[in-house]
Amino acid sequence: MFRTILKTAVLAGFFSFAISGASPQEIIHAYAGTVSAVDAVSRTITVAAADSSKEIFNDTADPKSFALLNKKMRDGVVAVNTVREKGTYVIVYYFSNSNGHIAVGLRNLGPGPFIDQIGTVFKHGEHFVAIRRKSGEVQTFNVNSDTVAETSIGAIGGLKFQPEKGNQVRVTATAANGSADAQFIDGTIPD
Repeated sequence: MFRTILKTAVLAGFFSFAISGASPQEIIHAYAGTVSAVDAVSRTITVAAADSSKEIFNDTADPKSFALLNKKMRDGVVAVNTVREKGTYVIVYYFSNSNGHIAVGLRNLGPGPFIDQIGTVFKHGEHFVAIRRKSGEVQTFNVNSDTVAETSIGAIGGLKFQPEKGNQVRVTATAANGSADAQFIDGTIPD
């Protein structure tokens, strides 16, 4: 009996030591929109989405936080402090803590033009998502390896995004040669 108690105590001590030394991994999220303000003094950047929502991101992340990004998503991502101009369309990668939204990096989407639509998922496949807008019009967007999707579990590659029919989403896309290529899909829009 003493041996059983001793084993239990040793195992409990080992696991409590292991748990106390572990730090929770930050969940990386993504948000897309136009840079509407840059404050170098407070080290913040404000990004406004087409649906009139705005988020303020603190540029106080440890440079090592960049490693939290999925390797595939790192392509084209730069430090937040490299954006100094309002009007730049970006995807901001961030995590949240008690200090607010902490930006890890951002991807400049270029000059556009951009299509920004909200609707419900009508149909989707491996390389496309079709949404029905409030007007009833159905619009199809190409999804590729550069597409970023925001989900309830964080940012993922667009090819891994599996929305359910009827879910509300916001799609930011570029239009070229008659097709719309999704750059960002926000799957966290409330119904």
